[in-house]
Amino acid sequence: MKKITLLANLLLVFSLLTLTFSCNKDDEIKEDDAVQEFLFKISFSNDWLCSECGEATLFISDENGLLLAEKSWIGNASLEFPLPNGVNKDQSISISIIHSRPSEQLYVYSYDQVPI
Repeated sequence: MKKITLLANLLLVFSLLTLTFSCNKDDEIKEDDAVQEFLFKISFSNDWLCSECGEATLFISDENGLLLAEKSWIGNASLEFPLPNGVNKDQSISISIIHSRPSEQLYVYSYDQVPI
């Protein structure tokens, strides 16, 4: 009876160790799977930029005015800007959006000291 109990306990311990090591191996973070950090993400919806308005451009610059990123889009869109190398997440950025309307008016929006 002791042999069966000892064998059952060993089998249980072995099963738990195998399960534990298997889970840990699968849960390891690989370099390719690392979470990407973003400088900025934004979504334009509900026809914020009307279909007749043409293209808009969003510029991102650092505290010193150095251009970090820019993207253009038409209509409803979601934009993602990956965090560039060397940019400190403790600093702030400036965001400028430029677009026109069918009436040929030019619109410029500027947001300063936006935290990353």
